[in-house]
Amino acid sequence: HHVAGAENYMFSLITLLKKAGHEPSLINIVENRREVKASYKSRVQHLEEQNVEVLYLDKKNHSSFSLIKQIKRELDQFSPDVVHTHMSYADLVGGIAAKANRLKVISTRHNDYSSSASNILKHASFHSVANIFHDGVIAVSNSLNELIRRYEWFLKAIYTIYHGCEDDKKTPVCSRKKIISELNLPDDAFIIGTVGRLVKLKGHEYVIEALSNLKEVNTHLHWLVIGDGPELKRLN
Repeated sequence: HHVAGAENYMFSLITLLKKAGHEPSLINIVENRREVKASYKSRVQHLEEQNVEVLYLDKKNHSSFSLIKQIKRELDQFSPDVVHTHMSYADLVGGIAAKANRLKVISTRHNDYSSSASNILKHASFHSVANIFHDGVIAVSNSLNELIRRYEWFLKAIYTIYHGCEDDKKTPVCSRKKIISELNLPDDAFIIGTVGRLVKLKGHEYVIEALSNLKEVNTHLHWLVIGDGPELKRLN
């Protein structure tokens, strides 16, 4: 488990629900709790400090059937009004467990799977089964909404809700002048920025390809990359 877009969304949503007077709980389905990254554990600890009930379930030593039974038991204890699932595996096992308890289930979809025909077939088939157990689906973009509508079955309802960011007034606004000074860029620099994990899925190589072509039009182009990850060395 690591902290990426879906995880940031989930942690922010739980924090905001807590502030609004609700009582959210979190069930983490992980491969092995001992291998959960420190950054993820830190965010979980922050939730626990807010008196959010948090549970880890390991996939490593359990079958999917066993996990469904375990989630069902935990939902009996939590007695939630709504179960909100994220990511493919949790969508399926969480949806089955929640419906076994006759609970409302929604799923937020974070990932576009349209990179290839085989990918579409695999993910659309899997999610079509999961959709049977969901009362509604949230897509994080209109393009993802359209993809799901086009290829998946058994959708009861789907809505687009974009990710939001909390307004952290403590974070100072960084001016263009300061950025240029700190990065030792010329005053006439045309800066294109990207924000995201440096992983192959994000397609940073396409940005490099595009910038190579744009360089012929504008010789003052500079790419400001905000993020880190395993692709950093290769992209350099």
